[in-house]
Amino acid sequence: MKVSKFDSADVAVELINPDNPAAPMQIGQCATSYNLPFFGEFLADVIERQSGENEAFGRRYQRETILRPGLGIVSPLSGSPVVSTQSMLVRGKIFYQFFEGIDYYVISSRIRFGYPLAALFVPQANCLLKWERGGSQSILPAHLCSLARLLERDEAGPHPIAGPPIVLIGHRNFAHHLWNELSALELFLSLGASVPPPELQITREPLGPVDAIFPELASWKIARLGDRASHSRLEPGRLFVNLGGYRISSTLRKRIVRHAITAATPQTSSLIAEIRALRAPVFWLSVRMQNPTFTNQKEILIAIATKLLDRYAKCCILFDGFSVPHDWQSTNDESARFYTEAGGATRNEIGRIIEAIMRGRTRAPSHRVANLGGLGILDTIALAQLADSYFCHAGTVQHKIGWTSNKPGIIHGSLKVLSEDPAEWHATRLEGGVKPCAIAPEMIEDVPSDGLRGNSRENNYRAVDCDALSSFAVDYFQRRIERTSA
Repeated sequence: MKVSKFDSADVAVELINPDNPAAPMQIGQCATSYNLPFFGEFLADVIERQSGENEAFGRRYQRETILRPGLGIVSPLSGSPVVSTQSMLVRGKIFYQFFEGIDYYVISSRIRFGYPLAALFVPQANCLLKWERGGSQSILPAHLCSLARLLERDEAGPHPIAGPPIVLIGHRNFAHHLWNELSALELFLSLGASVPPPELQITREPLGPVDAIFPELASWKIARLGDRASHSRLEPGRLFVNLGGYRISSTLRKRIVRHAITAATPQTSSLIAEIRALRAPVFWLSVRMQNPTFTNQKEILIAIATKLLDRYAKCCILFDGFSVPHDWQSTNDESARFYTEAGGATRNEIGRIIEAIMRGRTRAPSHRVANLGGLGILDTIALAQLADSYFCHAGTVQHKIGWTSNKPGIIHGSLKVLSEDPAEWHATRLEGGVKPCAIAPEMIEDVPSDGLRGNSRENNYRAVDCDALSSFAVDYFQRRIERTSA
């Protein structure tokens, strides 16, 4: 059987929102227009199987695909159960390939949602039907162009199964790795190993060797491909599967903390012992050199730290900055250079902030102000467990402490970020998550991006009144300490 040719530059795209009252009519129109008589039944089955509460910790379809092996769906052509036993990796997306009179593909999408099944591509009809949230940002024409190139190399139809399923993990960002990948891996392992176990292919391990975090992987074949591995791969007869979830379990959080403390460097272990011996409140303040951030960040942090040192006869202030992933030395030259430069820049900036705080102040033995900029991510996570509360940028910077220590704290961001209820979002990504406190929008004003490295789509912002914001932060810290001591 030959696979269907298609024009990747002229694909008809349908965005479907099944929650919209007009969706049934649209689904019917798609079924008729693209000769998919059971598209409605297919879509209802996919959505029903992805809507359970337990999906947050790991997608059921992924576990079933590994154990069967093969992705089982209701056919959009016949309405009967069908199974795909081969798939391909296309620019980070998994395309499950079905052969049923015509060939078609069911596609999983973004990691932040746990790689849900999000689209159906039918080459013969040259149509892509997408039903994921924010579907316009998920599967793009570029993916179909890459698919066409892969298929040019192998036009024969179905292939015999050539080996066990291949589980793909390895996001470069530690937060996605923890939140989306390790959460689902933990759930899969907790249900008992399959026989034979699947193969694990890893591109990045920002939190350290995955089999050190999960000794249960001892019987798995593990291939470490490095970050030079292609984002598009076709291996005839192989079944690629992503494992993904979107909530960190309390057991995974504890596992990561144990792993981080065990892996901490001697210098970090010594600092941990020193802070514990102080027997005083510990406060965590983040410094971010990329946008989005406060344009008057230095002034704000100096004000907060000064007030804390004045208010507490004994306390510790930990300045967190850019954290280097555990595997940074095995990355490509460009990435390694970025990690080195970003860590050094943050450490230098924190050094300047601490120098300004301590200028003219006697260094009391009952006060400890530490610079964590440029430390490894596992060292930073180990230290984060000591903090009583934090003042952090919303996003990955907060996740280091918020998602691993589950302590209360304050988050800040641009007006756009604050308008999206970031406190609720941060809390619900963690099982039993403590909800942070987001600063009030009237405390800041947006500032157009000033060319700092980072996400240019997000505005920087500035505190309208540094004294008022710093007083708010310190008063919040005090309430948290009093509540803990009561």
